[in-house]
Amino acid sequence: MPEKIEIMDNVSKKIIEDAQNEAAKIIEAAKKNAVEIIEDANLKREKKLKDASVEAKNIYKKAYDLEMSKARTVMEQEILMQKIELVNSLLEKSVIKIASGNSAGYEKFLEKTLKSLNISGGTYQIGKSEQFITEKVIKKITGSLKLNRLGQEPDFDYGLKIVDGKKEFSISVQTLIHTKIDDIRIELAQFLFEKE
Repeated sequence: MPEKIEIMDNVSKKIIEDAQNEAAKIIEAAKKNAVEIIEDANLKREKKLKDASVEAKNIYKKAYDLEMSKARTVMEQEILMQKIELVNSLLEKSVIKIASGNSAGYEKFLEKTLKSLNISGGTYQIGKSEQFITEKVIKKITGSLKLNRLGQEPDFDYGLKIVDGKKEFSISVQTLIHTKIDDIRIELAQFLFEKE
């Protein structure tokens, strides 16, 4: 029986040895497999990080471009508003200067306007705030034209109103400028800002 025990011992040792060898092979294969998995995971991680970085840069660029576009639009609107304010201010100052400062030029304007209207006669009123047009100026610019002063209080501030039959004419620098204000604004803006 001792022989059987020895054979069993040898078989047991062989089985244990084989199991240890197989375990070592499995562990070695598992280590190799783990290294490959880790390398693959690292490569995938690097690729994802690179892709995320590219995407983040694209998103940043789009956001940056959008914000710059908004800023440019706001700036252009502000510049446009300042240009409009400048043009309006110049027009307002021009109206005041023309209506009050250059009496000879204003007389010529009134005289030329009266001739172009082909008025045969009628009545007139002078604006309640008018400082330049007086009875003397009217007599000077109307010449042989027969105009009589209307006795009632005027319902306008500046210039001259003439009624010839059923026709009524309002003559003033303010009226002329305000009827052509859009054309004047365009010309003035082109003159001031044409180089931009």
